[in-house]
This record gives sequence, structure tokens and C-alpha cells, in this order.
Amino acid sequence: MHNFFLAFTPYHVLLSCAVALQECTNDYNHLVIRPSFSHAQVLTSLLSNWQGSPFTKISVIRGLHGVVNEGLRRLILKMNTVKLTKMVMKERVNKVYVGSDGSPESQGALYFAKSSNRESKGIYIEDGSAAYSAARFSERKAWKENVEKIFYGTWWEHINIHGTSKWTDEARLIYPRFARPELRTRVLKGIDRRKILCLRKAKWPAEYLSTMGLNQVTLRSIDGLLLLPRSTLVGGISNLVSIVDKFVYQASKHHLTIGIKCHPRDVAQEFLANWDNKHVQVLPSSVPVELLYLYGSDNLRFVVAGGSTSLLTARWLLSNAKIVCTLSFSKSLDNRLMGTFQKLGIKLSGSAEETFGLMI
Repeated sequence: MHNFFLAFTPYHVLLSCAVALQECTNDYNHLVIRPSFSHAQVLTSLLSNWQGSPFTKISVIRGLHGVVNEGLRRLILKMNTVKLTKMVMKERVNKVYVGSDGSPESQGALYFAKSSNRESKGIYIEDGSAAYSAARFSERKAWKENVEKIFYGTWWEHINIHGTSKWTDEARLIYPRFARPELRTRVLKGIDRRKILCLRKAKWPAEYLSTMGLNQVTLRSIDGLLLLPRSTLVGGISNLVSIVDKFVYQASKHHLTIGIKCHPRDVAQEFLANWDNKHVQVLPSSVPVELLYLYGSDNLRFVVAGGSTSLLTARWLLSNAKIVCTLSFSKSLDNRLMGTFQKLGIKLSGSAEETFGLMI
């Protein structure tokens, strides 16, 4: 079997590792990373030297991280799409796994894999909470979609929900039984959490964290994690700092150390980086939170965040920690996602004081 994995985020990379270890161990597996994150070259290099890697080949193509010009972004997408379609046609792959099936790069790879091999399967690897919520992308005007079909290819289509492209046949999810109804028309299979947890035995996750200034000693000193939303969701930087101050006060009272991680695309990091308190460890905003769970699975007592993927993966990987969704981090709530949280035992809270009461 010849399999092709296309990952856009560290989360996609981690789940691709788990899926490849779970169901493709004896196959030719080609991982392609199209990064939308920093430190991508470092991650690619470490993965390439991974002893026991399930990937036969690892490639990286140009990403969109830091590219703000819309015209340049579209040009990069077009160039990547051409490159990927050539890859899958040349390799005549049996399965194409994509972390996001809405991009022209993914759809091009899926479509041309099927064109060159009628037996090829398109498989969506979940992109996080979108697989369990009611969230939808906005509709695209017909003229704009037609222009993009001309630019990218007539096979391209705008989708409202991740995982519902007509070129995908199956999906891999961490909670398949809670998948949103629109995904249940596909063949759904679960991802084995043990295939993520076993990565602690590999060297590359720890080495990747060390490039961001983190080591296992630091991570094991942290009692819990506070994962901040974008400051715009809570009324700006000053409000965000005020919320953090309340959590830090509660942590100090109970002699706990909190690891605080800002949203990777928020400016709050610079306001918190020099927080002078022995009960606070400000973590790099770019660090994949699942790696924090990987090395904190034995000592983390709680994780607090808004309605995000990080809570779902915390519940998945941290058997003993208390997982809390604080409503103060969200402007609006998705009822379907909140229902999934409750079924998984993720607690819902309002104020910082109420949240801390659920944590200790």
C-alpha cells in the first residue's frame, strides 16, 4: 500500500503519526507538511531523523505562516496544488489522508489520486472541535467560487463543514461516536490514544519542545494549564490580563503553579511574558498543547480553556486531570459542542472563582 498524508498544523502532524502507526505500519507512507505554523523546518528535520518512524518519506512545501498578502497567498496555494497533484499522480497512492479537506491543495491531492488510481480512498483526519460542533463556514458567492474553480481547477468546491468534501470517503476521529451528523455518512474510525502516548518514547517531541525553551523538568513542575483565547474574545488585552490575574491569585492561595499559554495568533504573549510570580510559568504561544499533555500526563491536575479543541484533546490524553471549559473565554457557545463536553465529563463554569472551585 502507498499512502499520502497532508498536514497543515502540529495537530495534524501528531494525528498523522498516530494514524500511520495504527493502520499503515507496513506500508509506504509519505508525509507532506504544508505549515501554517512557526518552527516547521525544525519539526520536519526532527521527524526525518525519527528512529521507528512510520513514514518512509517526509517532505515540506511552502506554507502560509506570516504571509498576509492575499494575492501571494493564492499564488502559493496554486503552486502547492500543482506540486501535490504531480506527487500523488506519480506515486499512484492508495489512500490520501488530509488534515483539512477544504483547501485547494487537499482537494487537488484527493481528486488526482482518484484520477490516477480508481481504488484510491480519500480520508479526512479531524481538524479539532469542528468535527463535533455545529460550526459552518460562510457561504461563498457563486461568482467567486467560479473564479476560484478557474484558478485552482474545476474539481475544487467550497465546503461549509470540514470533512464533507465530495472527494473524502472516510474520516479518522478521536471521538467517532460523537461526530457531528454531517460526518456520519462517511466511514468513521477512531484514533488510538495509545499511539500518541507512545511518542514519549521517541526523542523528537522532547527535542522539539527544547527548541522553544521547554524541558521535561519545567513541564513536570506545572500543576495545571490555563489556555487563553484570543484577547478580542474577552474585550481586549486589559480584560484578558485581569482574568489571568484572578487565576494567578487563586493559584497562589493554593500553592499551585499554573502554566499559561496564549493563543498563537494573539499579541497577549508580550504582555504576559514577564509575569513576575513564582506560581506562573508563561509558555511559548507556538508550542502544540498536545505535546504539553504528552509530558504532563502524570502530573497535570487541571486544564482550563474556552470552547476549543484543546479541551477535547486534554480529555483524550489526560486520564486523571480535571478539564474545565470557562464560559468567560467565549463570546458565544456552540450548543452541540457544549453537549459533547458534558458527555465527556468536561465541566462548564462561569467566573474564575467558580472555575477554580472545579479545579481543586
